[in-house]
Amino acid sequence: MTQTVALPGGRTASYEVIGSGRPALMFAGGPGFSAAYMNGDAELLSDALCSYLIDPHGCGLSTPPANPADYSAEGHARFYEEVRQALALPPVVVMGHSFGATTALTYAALFPHRTTACVAVAAFGIGPDTDAQNAGEAEDEMEALLARHAGSPWYSSARPVMDSWTERLLAATDPAEMEQMMATVLPFYLAEPDKPEVAADSPS
Repeated sequence: MTQTVALPGGRTASYEVIGSGRPALMFAGGPGFSAAYMNGDAELLSDALCSYLIDPHGCGLSTPPANPADYSAEGHARFYEEVRQALALPPVVVMGHSFGATTALTYAALFPHRTTACVAVAAFGIGPDTDAQNAGEAEDEMEALLARHAGSPWYSSARPVMDSWTERLLAATDPAEMEQMMATVLPFYLAEPDKPEVAADSPS
């Protein structure tokens, strides 16, 4: 059940609680995905963790940030800490996937005394302080991974979405648009997306 909590400045955050045990904050990927992105993970760990799935600011019923710069990992981490305080939660486990994993690492770095453990799955570095020496190698590797699917029938529609992912996601106003974007690029995340049995299980 989705609930809301009031934040300073007349803002609101929406969230759902799943499970029992140690309090945890679970951060969705994106940026731009709702907290429901992590429902399956929360259910899987429900015997050990009481997970708070908080909609990122600008998603669900969570108020967008006044400054677009706060869509950064640091801005998300500060938002989640505001929500933790508003909910009067003790120090928490933080977990996330993709951009949510980067946010989890950022949260743990900014608020070490509020973090009891940190789990980051598929985190990535962003911004000017990332390792410039290896950035070119990583970019070339990513390009090779994407280009290996160039002969697939879905590539011509999926590649533009992947290349403009962040800009399009932040500009989206309809959750259905975000879901369609994810469905379009999903084959890039699969080892053999063109196998008939894999394609049959993928969302159309």
